[in-house]
Amino acid sequence: MEEFVCSSDGACNKKDSSDNNIQNDLNNNNDNSNNHLSITIVSDIVCPFCYIGKCQLEKALQQIQSEKRDEKHNKFTYSIQWKPFLLNPTLPAEGMERKEFFKKKFGANLKEGEVPPFCLQIDQMAQKVGISQMNLGNFNLKISNSVHAHRLLKFIEEEEQENGRLNKLNTSITIASLQNCVAEDIFNAYFVKAKDIGKEEVLMEIVEKYDELKSILDVNFFKVNVFDKSDRYNFMVRREAEKYSLVTHGVPYFEFSKVGGKKNTCSGALGVTTFVKTLKKLIL
Repeated sequence: MEEFVCSSDGACNKKDSSDNNIQNDLNNNNDNSNNHLSITIVSDIVCPFCYIGKCQLEKALQQIQSEKRDEKHNKFTYSIQWKPFLLNPTLPAEGMERKEFFKKKFGANLKEGEVPPFCLQIDQMAQKVGISQMNLGNFNLKISNSVHAHRLLKFIEEEEQENGRLNKLNTSITIASLQNCVAEDIFNAYFVKAKDIGKEEVLMEIVEKYDELKSILDVNFFKVNVFDKSDRYNFMVRREAEKYSLVTHGVPYFEFSKVGGKKNTCSGALGVTTFVKTLKKLIL
């Protein structure tokens, strides 16, 4: 079985998952009264396999929920939380021209209009999960610095866990849903709409979709220099990204934890079928 990951030492890799350190700690106690699955996704927003892997996972979750809709004893709920990974931690705040990035990262000296072969392969993978285009070969789109995007996702997480301000708002959306929705919007803006998600106006456009978020986010939130160590969100994002760089060399990286003790981790855009098999081991 193959897995597709982005890594900090070479952005797009394919490897056999038998080399992947997939950890399983499965408990035979299947307590259906506590059938909630907590999912942590470690990713970099500018990683194409992270977007594809997210869509594959969500399709797998939808498939299982559809199969079990009429089986009350097998009903389950899930929540998704996003954690940061920085594939290019020293990338300039303004990003980098794509052609220059490819040359530095892969040694690819591309001719005018030439698209690296791996871009076409990734596009094909994306289309299988409903992503219309990835813009990987769009040389008008910079490789964006993703720190501000991660800061926004961290802000949403912190507001729920520590301050609780989002929970006090009159809203039907849960915090996990909000963070996941914003992550989807950022991925979509970058890969599908070809927008530079390192820019304040692009991220603010996303924020303004959610009244509950817009009402509490400081108007100067994205004016901070992404290398300013005194900014607490910069600090938290980089500290957490560094922590996960010791856990995994490639993203997306998934952590699954079910009430009752079942746990599993895996990495890569593994495909819908593989995610279904992994999830069923946890929830059935």
